Amino acid sequence: MIDALNNNGVALIQQTHECSDGVIVETLFVHESGEVFSAGKLHVPSTKHDAQGYGSALTYARRYSLMAACGIAPEDDDGNAASKAQKAVKPDPRIASAKTIEELQGIFKSLPENERGAMKAAFTKRRQEIEESEHGTENA
Repeated sequence: MIDALNNNGVALIQQTHECSDGVIVETLFVHESGEVFSAGKLHVPSTKHDAQGYGSALTYARRYSLMAACGIAPEDDDGNAASKAQKAVKPDPRIASAKTIEELQGIFKSLPENERGAMKAAFTKRRQEIEESEHGTENA
């Protein structure tokens, strides 16, 4: 992209501006005729307030500011990651050994909330097994 700009007499300058919670990058195009065009400023917050966090934010801001200024669509990194299969989570071993629905519910409530969704299928399966065994005992 830089070569294409330079071959057409355009230089690229990306200025940074002071910001306390991230980085601000302004992308400027300077034509050999002396005309200057600012594509605007892009603010990117830093997730970590250390050198690595600010460096990552700066890299991201420079890349996306230039892509936006040149009308180039970014690769959909977030969408691609979301469409990939989730890593299989091993069910909590206590689920398979639960003897009653109440015990199963207690195990479910003891799990961190962010793990409950991944364990739902194992809970549902074990609940059905418990219910079937209870109904089988009643009918015997």
